[in-house]
Amino acid sequence: MEDIEKPLIKNILLKNYIEVILNKENITKKDLGEVKEIVLNSENILGEYNKVYIEEISLFPNLEEITIKNLGLKSEDIQLLRKVKKVSFNNCEVNGIKYLENVKELTINNTEIIDFEDITKLINIESLKLININLNKFDFIEELKNLKELSIENVNGFEMEKIDKTLKIEKLSLMGIDKLDLNILSKYKNLNEISVCDNDVDKIEKSLKELKNRKIKIMLNGIYEYKE
Repeated sequence: MEDIEKPLIKNILLKNYIEVILNKENITKKDLGEVKEIVLNSENILGEYNKVYIEEISLFPNLEEITIKNLGLKSEDIQLLRKVKKVSFNNCEVNGIKYLENVKELTINNTEIIDFEDITKLINIESLKLININLNKFDFIEELKNLKELSIENVNGFEMEKIDKTLKIEKLSLMGIDKLDLNILSKYKNLNEISVCDNDVDKIEKSLKELKNRKIKIMLNGIYEYKE
């Protein structure tokens, strides 16, 4: 069996991580083909030897899901993720978001996207989660034609009214939204589930009646108000 530890995996933390999830040592190229999900985290790493090498993503030909934490990513780094279907950025700086060509689920948490408008080029995206970020414009969401799930959590300035076009979303989650008017959701005909948390729910009780009449699952602060 071919031992790739020295010639391929430079990062000692990544090497150890792969050994743990595969529950074996002396990892081979064939073993790396079995890896579907990984987490890269540069937090509390000291020294060049322990630096997270994003380029080592190319070692995993069948990777489907990746979570990246505390990293600055350039366009050439993102290009290594072209085939990944589920991507989560946490406390990162990202340039080249447009290269996530096959992503279906995208989470952006406390992360600066240099070219945010390029998210509209992610034509395959079905699920988008925006958490703890600052945005001035939200019209890019309108261009995500295949979007089915939208989650907005503690995003300063977000209002559903800022989305002019009707979305085809089926599941909506809203948390910590300053201005929340659920009446606008009447035009979202495909909506079948909504979750609202950390908002002034008393102010939206009236607008819930119409949603209940449509038999939409409704959860307020973690408790189902209506569920078939």
